[in-house]
Parts: sequence; C-alpha cells; structure tokens
Amino acid sequence: MFRLRNINPMARAIGTMGAVAALVGAVTFAQLQTNTVTLAANEMDVTSDVLRISNGGAFSTSVPGFSNTSLVVGNEGPKQAFYFQNLANANLSISADIPDSPTISGLNPALVHIKFYDKDGSTVLANTTFASLNAAPVALSGQLDANAQGNGGISGTEGNYFYTITVDPAAVTGSPANIPSFDLDFSGTSI
Repeated sequence: MFRLRNINPMARAIGTMGAVAALVGAVTFAQLQTNTVTLAANEMDVTSDVLRISNGGAFSTSVPGFSNTSLVVGNEGPKQAFYFQNLANANLSISADIPDSPTISGLNPALVHIKFYDKDGSTVLANTTFASLNAAPVALSGQLDANAQGNGGISGTEGNYFYTITVDPAAVTGSPANIPSFDLDFSGTSI
C-alpha cells in the first residue's frame, strides 16, 4: 500500500500546489472558452404605413421575433425567416435598426454580426453589427417590389427575408454572454 506520509513533506506540498494550479487553470480555461451565447426573444416592428411584417403568421406592424439560444461563438447561427408585405404601389427600400439600447452582458456588441439575406437566403443584403444597428438605421440592398408579399410556404417569394447572428470569438467579454430582448425595427421608403 502506498502512503503519502512516506513522501518528503516538501514534495507533497509542491505536488499539492501543482494539482491546485492545474485545477484552477482548467476551470479558468473552461470559463474563458465558453462557446455559446443567447440572444433573447426580440420583437420585430415596422415603422411605415405601407409595410407589414410576419414571422409566419398574419401580417402586422409588430410581431414576436426569435430567441437564438446556444449560438456557437465563431459560427453563423441558423437562418431565421421573416416576411414583408408591401401595401404600396411603389417599390420600397428597406432599412433596419435597433432603436433602444438593451443592457448587454458579457459581449461586445460591435463584434456581434447580423446578416440579412434575400428571398431565397443566398444573397447577403446587409452585413452589419448589433452596435451599428443600435447607432443608426442600416439599409438593406435591393428593394421590396410594389405589392410584394412574402410567403413562408413558397421559398424564393419576393418579400421573404432571413437574418443570422454570428458572435465573433473576441466579442465574449464575460459570462454569462447574452443580449436581452430588444426591438428590431424595419422601415420602408418609396423609391
């Protein structure tokens, strides 16, 4: 049988300190390597008389958005679909913004990237950040055609849009890393 008493006291002390240092290092490494982030449920609104939005249900001026839980740091999150209805007889340019400043914890909002995609989810219409959307409206490239109405049942329909969230690894500044609920507003301007 092996007995710790038979080991030199100095060697036992060094061994104990080494084990404690390894444990502290492993816990610190695990804490700093957190690779999931939560984006709380947001609300999507339109601020134009001729624009309506849908999350798959009825078109309205305001609909519940999406909760993005367990976003993997460094990877683009899943594409979230939403739909516009243009009530005007004119094409609209679309812009997006986050009008209020939610209290963000553990993340640098300038490194939380938000991409908006076109009707089939293949072309990026805007590649921006949470901080940029919170500072000023960001224009989505292209236009929403007159009288267009998105349709979740038919991919590629004019008016179908998508967005994704990507959290840059350098964005994580603490734990927990999350963005609470916020409003994502869209405006349509006749062009």
